[in-house]
Amino acid sequence: MASDEAPAAPGGEARASTAAPAPWLLRGWQRALGLPWLVLLAALSLTAVATGMAQRSVAAAAQAEVGAAVEQQMGHLRSRLDAYVALLRATRAFVELEGAQLDREGFHGFYERLNVFTDYPGIRGIGYTPRLDGEQVPAFEAAARAQGMTGFRVFPPGRREWMFSILYLEPPDERNLAAVGFDMFSEPTRADAMARARDTGTFALSDRVVLMQEIDRHKSAGFLVYAPMYRGAMVPVGLEARRRQLAGFVYAPFRAPDFFGSALGGNPAVRPVRVHAGGEPRADNVLHAFDGAEQTDPSDWLLRRLEFGGQVWTLSFVPRSRAAVPQAWLPQATAAAGVLISLLLWALTLAHARAGRRLGMAVQAAQAALAGEREARAALEHSNRELDQFAYVASHDLKAPLRGIANLAQWLVEDLGERASPEILEYTQLMKGRIHRMEALIDGILAYSRAGRAAGHPEPVDVAELLREVVELLAPPAGRPVEVAPGMPVLQTDRSTLQQVFLNLVGNALKHGAGPVQVGVRPEGATWHFWVRDDGPGIAPQYHERIWAMFQTLQSRDRVEGTGIGLSVVRKLVQSRGGRAWVESAEGEGATFHFTWPRQGNP
Repeated sequence: MASDEAPAAPGGEARASTAAPAPWLLRGWQRALGLPWLVLLAALSLTAVATGMAQRSVAAAAQAEVGAAVEQQMGHLRSRLDAYVALLRATRAFVELEGAQLDREGFHGFYERLNVFTDYPGIRGIGYTPRLDGEQVPAFEAAARAQGMTGFRVFPPGRREWMFSILYLEPPDERNLAAVGFDMFSEPTRADAMARARDTGTFALSDRVVLMQEIDRHKSAGFLVYAPMYRGAMVPVGLEARRRQLAGFVYAPFRAPDFFGSALGGNPAVRPVRVHAGGEPRADNVLHAFDGAEQTDPSDWLLRRLEFGGQVWTLSFVPRSRAAVPQAWLPQATAAAGVLISLLLWALTLAHARAGRRLGMAVQAAQAALAGEREARAALEHSNRELDQFAYVASHDLKAPLRGIANLAQWLVEDLGERASPEILEYTQLMKGRIHRMEALIDGILAYSRAGRAAGHPEPVDVAELLREVVELLAPPAGRPVEVAPGMPVLQTDRSTLQQVFLNLVGNALKHGAGPVQVGVRPEGATWHFWVRDDGPGIAPQYHERIWAMFQTLQSRDRVEGTGIGLSVVRKLVQSRGGRAWVESAEGEGATFHFTWPRQGNP
């Protein structure tokens, strides 16, 4: 550029020396001007590495989140099944206790006291089916009719070695009445489960069946749970003894849509897809399919197996949207911050390179003509002042993005807790190590970004005592008292957040005023209205909103030290608690900063 060349001086030697810079100086300039691009390339490469590590960390966190959610769903399902088995055991104990005195009215009364549909959602009912000899069928049917069971009959007709006709089934609604009298051992799938319960002496779960209660045109799949009963109540020792002394069963039928619809779902991380009756998910063994199952890709399924009552269920889940993962924004934030840092480093390095070039030209001009020494020195001093000012501002501003990335990495580790794998810990440690030298400018931006996001636990806070602590922390100079009005309330709120608001406002008043600072309060509906007043230079009305924006100060930082972030943080903290913050002031009349705070807890 023409402005970078030294002026010509009289004399042949002077003209020769000023016609072009020395070769070593040219090479130095070329190296210096190429350095910013090398710095930019290196910084962007580091950003790419950090973004990749963040992506892997988020993927690992999402996988851990989904895995925990699936296990929670499986645990809830097993707990629900255990509760139904406990219900059948209670029913069996009641039937055994009643013995020959058991009748329809007594069984119904027992059922009514259980509150089955309220306390055991998803169950179709509970029933009792005694062992029946084929020759006893006519007498059995007559005895049932005598108890008011009009039209009772054992079906299907015929005599069989093992017969178990449903005698009592509660509640006596239309669906259950369709099953009363049915000999469940006549159907192979039910007979298999009943035989397992009989021979093992414990409860048994059936394979997929269509219940007799399916009286509609569209029939849903279901299953049954059986608990065997023996003469003498105790489980006999030995297979032959169990078969000989078997007295009947208590059982519970389940419609798959009702049971699984109430037992699964409602998790923000995963949603159930299908339940298969068997160890492998096949099209011919679907026990229940949830809404939207056909739109899922089997390659995305997370499979879990549940063994219960001699049967195996295979359940499939799919993760919900990635947005449900709290750290999903980490890679984007890392990339954005890294690009910003890279550009700032490039600008700073380029400024140094250009300053170096101007310095070289000034040195050459000084050597060529002693007459221009004063001007060259002045230009050099001016250039150095600009460079120093730029370096100060750039280094100050560079502090911001870096600590944010370090904190994000730390939060990720804290969020994962014991689920954090060694690989995740290694990635986060690498990230913090690479950004350790650039973490100053993030302080203000991070304070603003975090303001109001994480609410602490509400606790009783004596505002008067809190203000005394604030004054001690700020240590105002002599002659600058902080006057706290009487009647400060005791709030049930987040102590640290309210303390941060008062620290910023009282500190701001001490910084800009010269006399006492006044703090007052009054009740205002469901809130407390606080204010902090100073006798400073005041704020013109046109700046009353501008001062709440980020990095806004009305006085030079050379006169009043500040980042221009404090009031932004105050407003965000107050708004996060459902309050509002504003200022009343005029030039030369001091300023009064107001904010409201909820009377009880955090919104």
